[in-house]
Amino acid sequence: MAAKAEVLRAKMNNLEGQLAIALGDKDDLERELAERTKDAQNAKVLAGQLRDAEGRISAIGHELERLRGEKDATAKVLQKRLEDLQAALDLSLIHISEPTRQAEISYAVFCLKKK
Repeated sequence: MAAKAEVLRAKMNNLEGQLAIALGDKDDLERELAERTKDAQNAKVLAGQLRDAEGRISAIGHELERLRGEKDATAKVLQKRLEDLQAALDLSLIHISEPTRQAEISYAVFCLKKK
């Protein structure tokens, strides 16, 4: 009977040791699961931030294209104005008439000739 009790005590000690190891493994697995869950949540947050950044990049790209078109249109207007100014500078004054009268409103004639 004593021998049987010793065998049972040894088996119980062995099972208690296995239980402690299994509980330690369970704790490790729960920590790893919590970390992976946290990583998954972080990944979702980062994915959302990435989508937001891509949306902002797209909007900036569209605005940049609009501004390039506006710049090209402005450049054409400025080029036309420059051509008009250059044409005006190609004129020389050949005559200014005397004022028509000495009143508040008076007229004079400017005669210009292309250079």
